[in-house]
Amino acid sequence: MREIRLIDPDGYTVTTVRNVSETDVDTTRTRLLSQDAVRHAAFFDFVGYKPHNYTVTVGMGISPRTNEYENHVQHFWTREIDGTRYHFVHVKMSRLGHPYISVTRGNVLIRCSCRRSDCPMNGS
Repeated sequence: MREIRLIDPDGYTVTTVRNVSETDVDTTRTRLLSQDAVRHAAFFDFVGYKPHNYTVTVGMGISPRTNEYENHVQHFWTREIDGTRYHFVHVKMSRLGHPYISVTRGNVLIRCSCRRSDCPMNGS
């Protein structure tokens, strides 16, 4: 699923459409530029806004959570972001007494907020 934004000539977001399926991206982009941009530009015509100066941005494709499991200590889930699978682990309270979250892509740890001295993401 994608998030699509209509951006005015000054760079501000006019409209945000969330959870757009891959098959509906082009249709949504066309609608935003042919309808919403025209309507917004007409309202701000007195400052020189023209529909052809609007742009559309397509955000990352983020799937819903899958393989989700939670207990009183940990919360696990998986998400695909732009076709790549990421695994998230939220530890509510570690053995060191602090909560943390870690993210892996495949078998590679890419983010971790724990405070363990032996963690490769700790920088020590």
